[in-house]
Amino acid sequence: MVSFIRVENDLIVEMDEYLADDVLASEWRRKIKIGKPIY
Repeated sequence: MVSFIRVENDLIVEMDEYLADDVLASEWRRKIKIGKPIY
């Protein structure tokens, strides 16, 4: 996994994570409906 974090005024305001594997997202991510596939 690779994470890109954007910080403003010493606070995290945005974070993008990318998985190297082409697999189904983990159950907890699907349950709270975060993330989206990129093609």
